[in-house]
Amino acid sequence: MRLRLSMSEMPAVVPIAVVRALEERAFNAWPALQTCLVDGWLLRFANGYTKRANSLNAWSPSVPVEAVLEHVGALYAARGLPLVVRITPLAGAVADKTLANLGFSAFDETAVMTAPLSGAGTIGPSNSIASLFISARPSEAWLDGYGAANGIVAERTRLHARMLEAIPQPVGFACLSFAGEPVAWGWLLWSAAWRGSSTLRRLPLSAGAVLVGRWSGAARMGEKSWRPISLLASCDRQCGRNRALSSVGL
Repeated sequence: MRLRLSMSEMPAVVPIAVVRALEERAFNAWPALQTCLVDGWLLRFANGYTKRANSLNAWSPSVPVEAVLEHVGALYAARGLPLVVRITPLAGAVADKTLANLGFSAFDETAVMTAPLSGAGTIGPSNSIASLFISARPSEAWLDGYGAANGIVAERTRLHARMLEAIPQPVGFACLSFAGEPVAWGWLLWSAAWRGSSTLRRLPLSAGAVLVGRWSGAARMGEKSWRPISLLASCDRQCGRNRALSSVGL
């Protein structure tokens, strides 16, 4: 199986340095279990769990994508995985067309969205019924809640936890509740100038919007004060959340 993931929402005017910065933070926020570089192409492996963590990615390629496909394809095949290629501007202008000509099927276009969060207010239901708790580690309740919200099967829950534990930078695991009932789960990566690499996938639209808004304020995690200044989020275009996220400034 040959597949290619597109990021066609990225405007052509975005500088490559910014694209690379976004990719770096996205990789850090969702680490694979194994990685290696082949001629500047980044290979990621995680026992088949999620496409992003089991894909070929342009990082600083010294050769075009077709030059590495045979070698890379064999590495994925040896693990029983399809060869999935994520296409970003780092892959070059013709990579997507090249892969199409080689028989790769396109699927799952992804929108990458950013927004400054400094000074933003809470969005959604009033503070009297909305509360946000952030912890330094994912609790069993957090893992179960996130797994249920995202349809993660039981046998993948431990693998999901292993990948979260592999994040080397400070990270906060958040649970948003309305009237005492947990409704949304996500995690927030503390990363130099970009302090809000986060997953908002498959959250209810209203909950996702509130989570964006409430993370803009100060929250306590042990002795660390979290004051994110920007947010990076990505989601499948098909999920229908782009309009909702755009409405809150992403």
